[in-house]
Amino acid sequence: MSGKKFFRNFVNVIILDDGFTVTRSDANPSMWPDTTPDINSEGVRVYYRPVNSSEAKGQHYLTKLGEALANALCKATPNLRIPKPMLKSFPQGYKLFERIRENHDNLPVRRDTYLFGSHVSLKFYSPREFEEHLLWLASDKESLCNCKYCTKNRQRKETETGATTIMKALSKKRFIDSSQDSPSTESRSTKRPRENVGNGYQKTQNSKKKYNTFRIGEITWVEVRYILDSQNEMIPKQITHWPAFVRDHNQITDLTDEEEISSSEPIIQYDLQILFYKENMRLKQKAILPWLALDSTNFVTEINKIDNDDRTELMSKFLKAIDYANDATSKTLEPFYSEEVISPRLRVIKGILIGPELLKENDYIRVKHDKQQQNAINLNKSPIFKIHYILHNEEIQRIELTGDIFVRVHQDQNVLVKINLSGQEHKIGLGDIAGRFYEKYSDISRCLLIDEYSNNRFQAEFFKEF
Repeated sequence: MSGKKFFRNFVNVIILDDGFTVTRSDANPSMWPDTTPDINSEGVRVYYRPVNSSEAKGQHYLTKLGEALANALCKATPNLRIPKPMLKSFPQGYKLFERIRENHDNLPVRRDTYLFGSHVSLKFYSPREFEEHLLWLASDKESLCNCKYCTKNRQRKETETGATTIMKALSKKRFIDSSQDSPSTESRSTKRPRENVGNGYQKTQNSKKKYNTFRIGEITWVEVRYILDSQNEMIPKQITHWPAFVRDHNQITDLTDEEEISSSEPIIQYDLQILFYKENMRLKQKAILPWLALDSTNFVTEINKIDNDDRTELMSKFLKAIDYANDATSKTLEPFYSEEVISPRLRVIKGILIGPELLKENDYIRVKHDKQQQNAINLNKSPIFKIHYILHNEEIQRIELTGDIFVRVHQDQNVLVKINLSGQEHKIGLGDIAGRFYEKYSDISRCLLIDEYSNNRFQAEFFKEF
């Protein structure tokens, strides 16, 4: 089979009679997905299947990518003869996988195809998405890759110079504590998998994937248009959202909405108690907001402008709901303990309901931060803390959290820069917590206000989360 190497920018391409070979690669098989099937509590079976290049999906990828490479070659060298505009195979280390989701109750099986192997992205979602990265692999090293993942990586690295300054400033904060009671990565009696983040960059989406954003026992806001008894029901303009309590959540498998069907994330339905309005209601996430996303005092102020004689029964119910929610969100409930042992003085907590939000291990939370210091180190948002352990120090009767600290210093506020020294963990108390960090609601800046310890709210129904 005749072949020739192409030496004009695209130096890493060999043109053969039966297609192209790209000789450079940045992939590693260690980035391939685990093919072991996973079955969740709903009975849904999810697994990855390797796709052979000879299969229709494999041929589709190789054809589309080959056509893109052929077009680029012809633009660089007009009149170039290309016998067959098709990739013979993916660059070494890249592999196509099919993600198969088998639903119960004879629902349709969902199949999605992704290209794995890259170190710059967990996966490429289509030939079109990988196209720009392939052209970069095929070219010389003088140019930069313009695919969206490499572009984002370069943007992250632009913040590297400032990370050292930020670390020095934050190291003076009270939440950095080298107390001997804080379990180190070397002294834990029970090891757990840890993120390979090092002293660099980590985007939250790689770690966060807990799709039930709202958890049992939490207080949230619900948009009022979703809870009306009828379209004719009159809601005052002062009331746009209503307090609600999360009783349960379940994944929906029987989807009808086209946008939801095409979503790569599970669709969650929540069982809610609409406080002082409806005992039980089922709503999807789009109807719900975190409690800290809105300020309840703004609603109360607007209604207080109305004379008592002019207030409707609905307004009175709303004010009662606000009072109840404000009282509930000012308390911390008895935590749910783990059987894991750190030391005789430290009990591990699996979860704790702090005000409106339930916190667990591996959650990302916002940390209260001094405004003057925040401005001095040019931070746009409060630091983010990833929880490794929630601990009850029985000697001093104090709940503490250990973990890693990140800052958001890029215009994309969901990109986090880890500033921990290697092997060092930070420790904070309950009073340092501003609230849970939601990637979807990353602009939230309001803080938790906790002034009382209680264990009476709804009989601690959040225990069902565990």
